[in-house]
Amino acid sequence: MVSLKGMIGMEKKAGFLRIREYIVDKVTAAGERPVRFPPVRELAKMFDVSHPTVLHALKGLIEDGILEPCRGGGAISRPKKNNPPRLIFGWTCGTGHQVFDDRYFFDLSSALVGELLHRDERFFAQHLYVEEPNHLQKLAAEAELSGLLLVAPWERILEFSARLRTQGMPVVAMNVRSSRPHPYPVSSAEVDLQWYMVENLLRLFREGRRKILLVSADNRAVESAAAVKSACVQADLSPDSVRILNNAPLNLMEDLTCLLESGERFDGVLFQHTPMGAFRKIAQTMDVEDDCRIIMGESALRKTMNYTGYVSCFDLAHPVEKLIDNLTEQMDHPSAPVISETISWKTFFYRGGKQCKE
Repeated sequence: MVSLKGMIGMEKKAGFLRIREYIVDKVTAAGERPVRFPPVRELAKMFDVSHPTVLHALKGLIEDGILEPCRGGGAISRPKKNNPPRLIFGWTCGTGHQVFDDRYFFDLSSALVGELLHRDERFFAQHLYVEEPNHLQKLAAEAELSGLLLVAPWERILEFSARLRTQGMPVVAMNVRSSRPHPYPVSSAEVDLQWYMVENLLRLFREGRRKILLVSADNRAVESAAAVKSACVQADLSPDSVRILNNAPLNLMEDLTCLLESGERFDGVLFQHTPMGAFRKIAQTMDVEDDCRIIMGESALRKTMNYTGYVSCFDLAHPVEKLIDNLTEQMDHPSAPVISETISWKTFFYRGGKQCKE
């Protein structure tokens, strides 16, 4: 008969083995990729064991050369003896705590992170979940990051990232979500959205369209107004030719629906920001084949839309290459100058979901 003390010992042993097997399996499955494990308290909760049991398991794995402790807590798998040291770069999107990415964020992050990982076999990327912008410095220290990549960051994320940059961490950003030039020492690549809207409004004017709806996010209100004024002056038309629908992205679809259901009609629609379902809603109320011409960015295009209208395609390759050049330069020379790259675009005509000649 097993004593109570013996039973407790067996349970501790079982917990110790479960933790060890879990970590070894994760490290083995990852191959050469680094695996980061949570702090002791989280592992204890995961496996319903005591802190000493977790510490005992981790100590053995560290002694075996499988793990190494991280500053700030937790552990990371240790590179094999003959492998080059790994350099981990963090990347984050938007507000920093997005759980899901749409095509816009996916396209930008794929281009930026993909170019980084293409550069060097030592480079790895870690997606950071930033609950609050002021947590960014702690996250960077805990993960022992070699650099930080920002995808369409909001200004608060950019602000705290800039603090890391001034402390010597390499940082680059794509498409900052701000309506004004950012005052932070961070290299970036941007679309000149005001000129983008001017060019496409003029495109619609050249087709003889005189009642146009411009749909834009609230953080682009100043640029939208300036674009309408500039385009109308160049085309010698009244600013009344363009109506601006401007609101927070989450509210734009509701505003567009109310506008269309009130009976208002347009012969052209330009999307600076395209709410989900906007094309279908317009197609239900207006003839998008000929009477109403639509222009939107490629990130809003889906194969299921059977889309007719103009699509602006953005050249990410060149500015992304320049940003990663700058990021690697910052690694060697922390005082490397900040760069600012412009993302160019070309606009194509689609009919029935397929690109064609105008």
